[in-house]
Order: sequence, then C-alpha cells, then structure tokens
Amino acid sequence: MSRESLHIEITWDYEADLIVVGSGAAGLTASIEARKQGMSVIVVESQPSFGGTSIICGGGIVIPNTPMQRRQGIVDSVDAMYNDMVSMTRTDNNPENLRVYCEQSERLWDWLEGQDVEFIDEPLVGVGAQSVPRIHYVNARKMCETLYGNACEAGAVFHFGVKGLQLIQEPVTKRVLGMRAEGTDGHSVWYRAHKAVVVATGGYSRNTQLLNQHIFGEGAENIACETAPGDDGSGLVMCMEAGADTRHLGYCSLYTQQHPDGDGSVGCAMYHVGAILVNRAGRRFVNEAQGFEGVWEDVMHQPDGICFSVWDGKIAQQQRGNSFRYHSQQKLEESGLLLKADSLAELAEAMGVSSFPLVASVCKYNQDLSEYGYDTVFGRHHLVAKVGTPVAIDEPPFYAWKTRSSILTTHGGIRKDTNCQAIDVLGHPIPGLFVAGGISGFCEMGIVPGTHRSVVASGPSLGGALALGRYAAERIAALDC
Repeated sequence: MSRESLHIEITWDYEADLIVVGSGAAGLTASIEARKQGMSVIVVESQPSFGGTSIICGGGIVIPNTPMQRRQGIVDSVDAMYNDMVSMTRTDNNPENLRVYCEQSERLWDWLEGQDVEFIDEPLVGVGAQSVPRIHYVNARKMCETLYGNACEAGAVFHFGVKGLQLIQEPVTKRVLGMRAEGTDGHSVWYRAHKAVVVATGGYSRNTQLLNQHIFGEGAENIACETAPGDDGSGLVMCMEAGADTRHLGYCSLYTQQHPDGDGSVGCAMYHVGAILVNRAGRRFVNEAQGFEGVWEDVMHQPDGICFSVWDGKIAQQQRGNSFRYHSQQKLEESGLLLKADSLAELAEAMGVSSFPLVASVCKYNQDLSEYGYDTVFGRHHLVAKVGTPVAIDEPPFYAWKTRSSILTTHGGIRKDTNCQAIDVLGHPIPGLFVAGGISGFCEMGIVPGTHRSVVASGPSLGGALALGRYAAERIAALDC
C-alpha cells in the first residue's frame, strides 16, 4: 500500500480538530490554547507520562518586560530582547521568526500566572547574549504538572505510550490529514486531524545516528545526554519524510554541569556566580563568563573531556540558600560528590591534580582582580555574560566539582514560517503541519560566528516551547485550517 493511497483506505481510530504529538511544554501549551479556541484535541505521547525534557529541565524561562524585572529595577523590552538575540550572529538568522518569538515571550508572564504557574522570587540572572537579566525560574516539574492538569480539565485527551511514525498527506495538495502511530502492543493507531497536526516532539539528542550524521561524525554513543528518552528525533524524521525542510542540524549545546559519576539530578554551574574552571592539570583554560552554553567546546578539548569548578567559602555562603539546582551549594553538598578542603593544596590532592598549577592559577586570577578588576589571562570581565563582577577565590574552605560536557539540547530542526507552520524544501508552507518546541525551537536563530552553536542563551528553550506552542494553536484557529 503506497503512502499516497493510505488516506483512501484508512479507517481512523481517533479523530480530533487538532492532533498534538508530544506532551512537553510546547505540546501542553498548544493543547490548552487549542481548547480555549474551541478545538477538540488529542495529545499523542510516546512515553508513559507527560512532560518530556521540559519536566526535568532547569526551569529557566526568558521573558522580557516583566513585573519581576521592574521590581528589581531592570529596564527591558521586546526590542531589547530581539536585539540581544541577533547581536551575537551575522549569519543565517530569520529576523521575522525571531521577532515573533520575542513578542510571544512577552505574553508568557501573564499567561503562565493565569495558569497558576508560580515563578521563583529570586534575583534574576542573565546568560549568554542577554544584556540585562531576563531569565525567570519556575519549578519545571510543578509547572508541567499544573499545565497538564489544566489541559485535562479543559478537555484535552492524552494518549500515552503511542509513538508517531508517519504523517498522512493528501497526494496532490500534500495537506497533512493525520498520522499513523504505534501503540505499546506494536499495532498501528490512526489519528485524523480535521484542522492540523502540531509536532512538538523535542529534539534528537538521543538519536546517535542523527548526531553522528550531522554533528560529531562518530562518537555520539560516548557523550552524555541530559534530555528525556523521547528526544529521539522521531518527530523530526516524520516531518522530513512529509517534505519539511530543515536547518542547522549540525548544531547543539553541550553544557558543562554534570558530574561524571552523578545521576543527573544535581548539576553545578557555580562558574556563573564566581567559580573558575580548571583542567586535570590544575590550570584555567577558558573565560568562564561565556556561561555553560559557551564553555563546552573548550571542555571537550581538555584531557579526558574533564574539568573542575573551583570556588571558595565566600561564594559557597552566598549560594547556600539558592534553590536553582545548578547554583545550590546545599544541593551540591547533599550529593556526596562535592570536594572540600581547608587549603588549595589539599583541594588539589582531593581532585587528583598537581597542587602547584592549581595554586598558581588561582593566585594569578586573584592578583588580576585586585590589580586590574578583571582577569587578564582569558579576559573575564563579568561573572557570566555581561552581568556581575568576578570575585577573588581566597576564603577557605575551598570546593571543587568534577564535571564534563553533555548534550543539553539540539539546535537544528524543521523550518517554519511566522505562523509556526512547517515549510517544505521549496519554501512553501505544508498545509496542516505545524511545529513547536525543540523540534524547531532554535533553527531560525542564526549561527554564532566561529562556533558550532546557534544563537542561544539559557532560557529560550523552555520559554520558546511555552510561547510558541500556545502561539501555534492560536494561529491554527486564526487561519481556519
């Protein structure tokens, strides 16, 4: 039976106005908004439960011009966010889609509060390309649980353990009519979408074939991954087989925060708040202010791909009450993996590195800060991005966290227009096919010159999924698909 004839012979098992594939942040907001717009919704999720990578992420959401920013004296706007997102790139971005992303992000604060999602009331931080702090944090698990409950209450129907395999298209117009999926029993399940299919299946971080093909060449099997099991690229492949074009498949974020011996529940990015990074030789090798989306490449080139975050008692005390999982001194101590010593020489011994290079690196760093106010070796002028002033590492006890780079997210995906509608290889929208979240979240943001990553600062991943999942459902209703 050919693909073109499938729609003629199909007996649909389920029908709805909107079929949403994936139940992470994008899928959840799309389903809630679709119900608000009066559409019937079925959410098809390959995993046993909802949430995807969104439910296990750090909870950072980039939102401009919020009440929390204003309370903290931060002046921000959609234009400022937009300018920040393009300031790091001169290559291959999509200004129209970036503008939509920034405009829809501004709407998130009120919308999430209306969904009873609580923001963590802490000093805001800025990372990467952000000129002002605009990352707002939520408890990601609680947020996803709240959104899932709201979607169910609104009338969205969820089918778990069902994996999307193939989009069904009208043979002449190529309009997407529905989807063939596979249940846990191995049998096909057929879904009819009267208006559209929204594919929100995340990225391809767990698809070693795609990673090796487009990014690493080989060796993806040996790289750690922080995303959910459903981030297997199946939605990406499904859209490509339906004729959708792709961009930036050769780009990803390998962040530096996880301990090689940890279970992934606790990570360390204390270099955002003052720590330095040293390699197995005890020497600094990078400007830590690049943040965890900027240092990963340098870490991969260190011996064994391993480095250590090193900080002192002063920084530890400042971060002891921080609930953010990558900056929480208390959580790091509770992990049983954090090294502690009363002197740098003793810390070096615990780390298994030579004491002289470590002591010399820290002394040079401290001396630069005292004499010049910044690090002269690697040019660190700030704690992270353009925020904060570096501090000396000079008050015992001293701490070290062993870490490596791991894949946090893939940046490439399906091309889309300003309605979040998938675009084919000829540049035309594919009728009835929309994408949101990690499957296309970063692929219009452009490439940072001299790097292997798109323009990304911490927070657009979750924020973009939340904002554009909702927006896709709005556009489907407005376009009367």
